Amino acid sequence: MDFNAATAFCQSRGTYIATFEDLEAAYHHGYERCGCGWAANGISYIVVQEANNNCQSTIGISQCSLESDRGVFCRRPTPVFLSKDPRDDYKMTLDEAKQHCKGKGTRLATYEDLLHAYHLGYEICSCGLVDNGLAYAITQTPNHACMTSVGVVKCSSPMSWNAFCRSSEDVTENHPFSSSAEASFALSGRQFAIASKRVIYYSSNYNMDYNAATAFCQSRGTYIATFEDLLTAYHHGYERFNCGWAANGISYLVIQQAIDGYTASGVVKCSSESHRGVYCRRPTPGTYSSTHH
Repeated sequence: MDFNAATAFCQSRGTYIATFEDLEAAYHHGYERCGCGWAANGISYIVVQEANNNCQSTIGISQCSLESDRGVFCRRPTPVFLSKDPRDDYKMTLDEAKQHCKGKGTRLATYEDLLHAYHLGYEICSCGLVDNGLAYAITQTPNHACMTSVGVVKCSSPMSWNAFCRSSEDVTENHPFSSSAEASFALSGRQFAIASKRVIYYSSNYNMDYNAATAFCQSRGTYIATFEDLLTAYHHGYERFNCGWAANGISYLVIQQAIDGYTASGVVKCSSESHRGVYCRRPTPGTYSSTHH
């Protein structure tokens, strides 16, 4: 697709074409996509975490060649946004945060608003107040630069913060793309949707047995993924070099192309002694990759 078609494609699904900054933030949170996609600046990019034979030798966000096939990176809207005091970061008390959001024609968000935004894939590595007087950050992927936990994470001390405001518009989750004929990728907060099934990988220190893995997915409002879910994700470019449980009681790797240390590609059964995470499946379309410790 060309740039105009890419922009229209995102808009037709209630999303926006992602900016370079969206891709940059996703890259710094571990996202990789070995496929060219348009961004809002009219340039197409590829996002690479680690050089390998299946992708390219340049790590980071690289421009694609003119002759490359292109999909598009789309960004989903969320009703929640972090807002700062004009004076400086982390300067608002609870009452000031309420007035700050009101002055923007919004209201101070609730914990439930943040939880909803998290399930839409939103992430912000910065603490903000909500109406219960506590401050939280929203993380999809643990990393040392942000939080080591995943979810809506409570922040400790001080007494003044930024604020999470919520717009009055009701923004619902937009389903990603049902057609696999076009190479298209959707950015939701810091995560991207691919294909027609939503698969999330959680490591949980790689020490789960099958029952714990099943319970882990259920505790997050998801289901343990089936082998067919993993196969669908594989055929749409998903890759995960970590063992994770599936619903059939077997753990797998998802490998696009055999490289050093991995002699097979596809949905590959792990050895019996492997430490395991779990593949969870959300009940709505889309394929996601994430980790949890």
